[in-house]
Amino acid sequence: MPISMCGFLRGKPYVVRFIEPRARRDASGEWLLEMSGIPPILFPAARGDTETTVRHMAERLLLSVLPES
Repeated sequence: MPISMCGFLRGKPYVVRFIEPRARRDASGEWLLEMSGIPPILFPAARGDTETTVRHMAERLLLSVLPES
């Protein structure tokens, strides 16, 4: 699975990047979601993450913070 993904939602680009865990070895890491005009969002990574599940979660989070237009 890629550690960085790009996509579009409502005509705006977004990027999701995997961030390695630093403190604990048993941690799974986090995903950093960035889109222009909103603060960065971190969400936890899971062992079974696939590109599809990460994109789905990223877009769900973005839809919860983007204004309707």
